Amino acid sequence: MRFSELIDEQVKAEISGKNEIIGILVDEGLDVIVLYNGYKYIYIPLLHLHSLEKYDDENPIKYDYKTIKPMFIRKIPFPTEKY
Repeated sequence: MRFSELIDEQVKAEISGKNEIIGILVDEGLDVIVLYNGYKYIYIPLLHLHSLEKYDDENPIKYDYKTIKPMFIRKIPFPTEKY
């Protein structure tokens, strides 16, 4: 199941336990999707995902992918470099 047409859209995800999560679909992988709910990133395994649909709200979540990064990336030196 591919969700690439919903990337950068506000969506509603229904997951196991009849829980609903609303957020911006940031990324998808082979077995996980990533939502941003305005405060933090939520990684949802596709095994737990029951449905995902576009969600229209009067107060949309603001997400600027140029300034908000999902994780801090640090340089890992090659074995020949010193730490």
